[in-house]
Amino acid sequence: MLFVSQESSADVVQEALGTGAHGYVVKTDAGSELLEGVNAVLRGQQFVGRRFSSHDFVASSHAAAFQAKQCLSTTPAPVHEMAKASVNQPSWSDVHLP
Repeated sequence: MLFVSQESSADVVQEALGTGAHGYVVKTDAGSELLEGVNAVLRGQQFVGRRFSSHDFVASSHAAAFQAKQCLSTTPAPVHEMAKASVNQPSWSDVHLP
């Protein structure tokens, strides 16, 4: 999964990667980074836009993904709770390509 969002906060990127996403591109950078990001994610690599080059998201995203897998494998959540949890998450409906 690759997030494309208007949010440019490192905390938001951290949270997006923590959900299991492999990439994050800020909308204003999509013209120069989206194709590179899509290709990286398709190769199974992590991609985060250049504006976040001073941040290390790799270790934390792997730990969060592992914790999410553990939680999902032991405690299934009712569908309505999962729907409520996704309300504040960035969505593909925000994606507008040139």
